[in-house]
Amino acid sequence: MAGYRRVLEARSSRTTTERLRQLADDPIRPVRLWAARNPRTPPDALDRLLQDPDSWV
Repeated sequence: MAGYRRVLEARSSRTTTERLRQLADDPIRPVRLWAARNPRTPPDALDRLLQDPDSWV
């Protein structure tokens, strides 16, 4: 259930940029996927997501 909550957080336009940085390193793939899609995710977190070993991210 906690993973689902983090997915909702990663999808939200209200999530802070600092929290999106944390979610970009989440062990659960869907959380990272939604963090990558969130327009508020800061560039440094997007750079980390570009290097994600999971090609789906």
